[in-house]
Amino acid sequence: MAYKHQASVASAEQALKEGRLAEARRLADEVLGSDPENLQATLVLGVCAAREGDPTTALTLLNRVGQRDPNSFLALYWLSRLFRERGNPNEALEAGRRAAMQRQQDPEALNQLGLCMIDLGMWNHAEACLLRAVKVAPHLAAGHLNLGIVFERTGRFDEAKREYKRAIAVDPYHLEALLQFGQLLVQQIDYLGAAGCAERVLSIDPDSVQGHLLSSLALVGLNQPQKAADHAVRAVQLDPLDAQALRLSGEILQSIGRIEEAKERLVRSIEIEPQQGFAYYALVRGYRVTERDKLLIDKMKSVVAEPNLSPTHRGEIEFALGKAYADLGEFGVSMEHYDSGNRIFHNQRTGGGVFDSQRFEQGVDFVIENVTAKTIETSRGVGSDSELPIFVVGMIRSGTTLAEQILSCHPEVGAAGEQTFWLANAMSALDPPGNVVNGSRIRRLEQDYLTLLKQIGPDKSRVVDKMPGNFSNLGLIHIAFPNARIVHIRRNPIDTCLSIWMTPNRAMLDWASEKKDIVFAYRQYLRVMDHWRAILPADRLLEIQYEDLVANQEAVSKQMIEFCGLDWNEACLRPERNDRAVATPSAWQVRQPVYRDAVERWRRFEPYLGEFSELGTES
Repeated sequence: MAYKHQASVASAEQALKEGRLAEARRLADEVLGSDPENLQATLVLGVCAAREGDPTTALTLLNRVGQRDPNSFLALYWLSRLFRERGNPNEALEAGRRAAMQRQQDPEALNQLGLCMIDLGMWNHAEACLLRAVKVAPHLAAGHLNLGIVFERTGRFDEAKREYKRAIAVDPYHLEALLQFGQLLVQQIDYLGAAGCAERVLSIDPDSVQGHLLSSLALVGLNQPQKAADHAVRAVQLDPLDAQALRLSGEILQSIGRIEEAKERLVRSIEIEPQQGFAYYALVRGYRVTERDKLLIDKMKSVVAEPNLSPTHRGEIEFALGKAYADLGEFGVSMEHYDSGNRIFHNQRTGGGVFDSQRFEQGVDFVIENVTAKTIETSRGVGSDSELPIFVVGMIRSGTTLAEQILSCHPEVGAAGEQTFWLANAMSALDPPGNVVNGSRIRRLEQDYLTLLKQIGPDKSRVVDKMPGNFSNLGLIHIAFPNARIVHIRRNPIDTCLSIWMTPNRAMLDWASEKKDIVFAYRQYLRVMDHWRAILPADRLLEIQYEDLVANQEAVSKQMIEFCGLDWNEACLRPERNDRAVATPSAWQVRQPVYRDAVERWRRFEPYLGEFSELGTES
């Protein structure tokens, strides 16, 4: 009889290994029918239950195995997975560690342990564990995916993209890797790349909720609002109770000006899943909070105090509370919440470390020392004669979105949003040691960039690229497009820095969550703009003060339109009616008529400014 059981158990284990779960379960049941205490058969049934989505039965059986054999690798491994799925991260970590100790070179065990560490924010340990997993098994797609998640969460975006690409190369049909890669590309404003990921996901699974949401986000960035809305609506149709789908579709509808629909979806999302921070922030940024919103504020305060809330969600709710209390005029309380949110994100971005200001300054020094008036003079003739690009630049949160809205109201002007093209490629136009422009390389960049703009605005004579950070590359941009217009938006420096402080910046800028670092980065921005002002032709660089634009909208708008070589059009006086998508934190503000509320906002927060007060009115 024992031999018969041994053979049956072996057959059950083989069936389990090959994924023939029904057969494995039948064979294990037969063994247990005559030998109820058979440990191996109990283990097979427990794993079958786990794989078939019956966690209650699986936990009962696997715990029974664990009590009798505490070192059972399969029991520990599957218990770790089950604990993690049920939201018990500490139990999952303990079982995962014990499983990995049993098989120290098992890539699946190492990957599972790495996932448990990710859940608990143990970034360094997770990285080490997952690096071991992919070293043992280079073709483990899940290992590369999860390693990419670690790199992304710790701000190492190039390494994250590398790992996502490796996961996709190993398994081209890996939906989670495609989605994660696409979502990172959205954050980095590579909307074409994100759209490609979404297209691949939907070709594999046309009913993928996340695929439709990714497509929608990418299309917002590519300024195709109706298509974006269609995908957002489809995502919710596929799963009306998916809290993330409701949240993201709410954000997308918000970005294209459908504010009330967006609010309704965000509220539903929060009702289904209260512990999701960005839903609260997206909700309160979409309108002015009043005393009637006391229940919402109380709910946010309750959720943010929950001990098991993830740091990311906690930080986002702190920003939402900061916005709410600012609307209510309680500026001291508001700043306390903004300070708390920034502390959380600073720890996430730096792992408790510090911003490398020396390296940042060296980058500015390199540009100033190498892209000079002489560089521009010796490079004449390599640039395109196209007038298609309009560059709107400035420090983030300085009013660049409003300027783009005004310009793109003109029927001859398209809007490209924030394109990363020059941030990613400008320095490649320089040959060592850095002060020589490679003519053939910059011509290729010109053609690639014009192709991009023509895809976005195929029937337009001008297309606006509103990437604020392009201020660092204006010399090379002018060499590539000497006829292009550059509009530099300046704003009161304290208002600018305060606005940065009040915005949960998802681009994960490493200087954006310490007041002293923001002040330092702002002063470096001033340095490089002083340099461009001295060497760029005056008829190619127009500098607009945000406060002047708000106070004298018509006059300054006409100045911008004339500077861009266009005839005046009255539509430019109604930027709030612009139907283009706005994928920045200004999505609500730009749907309102131009108003002065953001001018000298810093005075309301004057006692709480800290290092920002050092700036005075530098500009």
